[in-house]
Formats: sequence, C-alpha cells, structure tokens
Amino acid sequence: MNNQKNPWKGFFVGMLGGLFGLLAMRFYWHQVAPRITQAAEKRDLLTGTDIQSDAFDDVSIYGQQYQNDEPASMALGRKIYRLFTGREPRSKESRQLLSDLIHWEYGLLKGAIYGAMQGKMQGLDLKNGLLYGVALWLYFDEAITPLIGLQPGPTASKPIDHVNRLGANLFYGGATAITTQIGFRIF
Repeated sequence: MNNQKNPWKGFFVGMLGGLFGLLAMRFYWHQVAPRITQAAEKRDLLTGTDIQSDAFDDVSIYGQQYQNDEPASMALGRKIYRLFTGREPRSKESRQLLSDLIHWEYGLLKGAIYGAMQGKMQGLDLKNGLLYGVALWLYFDEAITPLIGLQPGPTASKPIDHVNRLGANLFYGGATAITTQIGFRIF
C-alpha cells in the first residue's frame, strides 16, 4: 500500500468533499439558520443595532461592487458576465444562475484545495475540517469579500448574520472533511 501523499488524488477527492460540503451548507441555510435567527430574535440576542457602529460599514479598497440586496456570488457573477459580454445580465433568473455557478465553482475549488492539502490521512479528520471552515469564514466572508467590495463591511451586518455565516462554513468544513476522508479510503 502506498502511504505517500498524492495531492492530485487529494484534489479530486477534495472536490467530491466540497460537493457534499456545499450540500451541507445549503442544509444549514435552509434548515438551521432560520431556527437560530428566530431563537436569537425571540431572546433579543445578537440582533440589536445598539451594539453596532457604522465605522466599518464599507471597508472596500475598490468601492462598492455589489448592488443592494445582492449576495457576493451574484455580484461576482454579474461582474464576470459584464467582462465577457459587455453588458449586464438581463433577467433575475440569469443573475441567479450566475450566482449559483460562482457559488458551486468556488465551493468545489475550496474542497479541492482542502483535499490537496490533506493528502492521504489516516482516520477521520473532522477537527481540521472545522478549522478549515473557520478559516474560510474569517478570511473570505469577514475579510476579503468586504475588502474587494463584493459585500458590505462587518458593521453593516447584524451579529446574527456573522454567526450564521460562521455556522454555514462550519457545516461546509465538517462535511468536506468527512467526505474527503471517506473518499481517500474508497479511492
């Protein structure tokens, strides 16, 4: 049996892990986040604006690249579409499709990177998957995306929104890790 790390195998097994990570993230957003938000609002936790300041509502170094109520993936999809076609996507369905494509491609790539970094591991590595989810949340959701103007700065969102984005990334990281480790055992 070959115990050397194989980053290419890890890349493809991790991509499979990323697929299941995306499905877990979708489950989180549809099933868990609404319950957490409702419970927090019921108890008036993490939702008030009295603890917020508007000092960091806009931290972008490029200016606002998103439109109001447009998620980062939709803003990026719209920008890429305009780059290649010279015009804005016309329909709401086209913008949603572009958003979904960006989200899924990015999620598969994150999984592939995770798998390539993990190589061939012994046993289940849930801890690293959860740490990966936290790193993705902190680095991308909380820092890079607002810095490049694809979403508002950290103080423009309610604290519960930050909590839910962290939760979604933890679900993604956990499912990616579990699936990747199973994939290494199978393949």
